[in-house]
Amino acid sequence: MKDPRKLLPAIGVALLVTGLLMSVAPSVWSATLDWEFYDFFNVPPGEYWDARAATYGETPIGAECFTASAISNGLCFPSDPSVPDVAS
Repeated sequence: MKDPRKLLPAIGVALLVTGLLMSVAPSVWSATLDWEFYDFFNVPPGEYWDARAATYGETPIGAECFTASAISNGLCFPSDPSVPDVAS
């Protein structure tokens, strides 16, 4: 039988039990995070969110602008016809 101390680096994790060398397979597990976005108070977004978009690049999910008033005031410029202009 080979010297177990020479085999340890090759097999990773090992146990020496009564003179026998037994390998132990590592356990593999996974975890996930699930996100759900919603408006806590059912309040429409303010025009300041459109003003922030120019600096920080924040856009609403599923729309190009947060408010219709931002379009009329020139804060937001919708350009994609396949996406709604204003968040609902």
